[in-house]
Amino acid sequence: MNIFHKIFYFLFEKAINKRFLHRPPIETRLSEKQDADLALVTVAFNNPQVLEWQLLLCKRFLHDNYLHVILDNSVSPQARALNKDICIRHGASYISLPPNPWTGIHNSRSHGISLDWAFRHVLPRFSYRVLGLLDHDVFPVEDHTLLAEMGGRTYMGVLQERPGVWYLWPGFFFVRADAFKLDEASMLPTRKTDTGGYLWHKIFCHINKEEVLFLDEQECRLRKGESRQSAFYYRIGCWIHTVNASYWNACAPKEDNILSALRQESGIVDLFAVSEKR
Repeated sequence: MNIFHKIFYFLFEKAINKRFLHRPPIETRLSEKQDADLALVTVAFNNPQVLEWQLLLCKRFLHDNYLHVILDNSVSPQARALNKDICIRHGASYISLPPNPWTGIHNSRSHGISLDWAFRHVLPRFSYRVLGLLDHDVFPVEDHTLLAEMGGRTYMGVLQERPGVWYLWPGFFFVRADAFKLDEASMLPTRKTDTGGYLWHKIFCHINKEEVLFLDEQECRLRKGESRQSAFYYRIGCWIHTVNASYWNACAPKEDNILSALRQESGIVDLFAVSEKR
């Protein structure tokens, strides 16, 4: 790609992002709780079942004073309708995002721009001390408090490294509100990073790694196979990440396998049922 093509693509991409960031939501239903120690934000995408499990498990195992905001980036109208119903039943705020220009074209950019939109339109409505960003397929499986685990650190999450840069994965990312300027932050990828890589330039290149609590990932078998996106899940402290629940990487349905992993890791069997209508 020559220099003129690079400049054109950069300006084209910037114009698309700017237009999306100025669009209003399709629907907003805020819960009564708008003030908490911890604000959790989940981007939902086409899988209401895992979203409901996450909301249920947070209620069961997470002992922080928290509020939960769901950003619905789903393509399917049926999924959006189910997600809204789930949020209403479980007391989470529900935001139906405008149609995302990057969905199906660049999945990392679709996820990142959804969070950027929320930084500008949603999170300023809430009061909180710590912000937590979650993928829809991460679940707590033990009693704990995230704020106690974070301790005195400014950031907490899973380290991502690329040549010359490092950042935190935005699927399990925690930051103190007073260190994170919403109007300047961006979770977009860069040419050499995945979602969240833009934070290297905005934040992480300027700080000491001692400000960050890095959490290890332990690989666990979900089912037969060799694909990371299908056959494994990852233990992250008191949480598990079951990976690819949006099926951006095509594979056989795995909700039954996720349910088995949740039962095994949490030690409970009475909270879940795979719903046929979802």
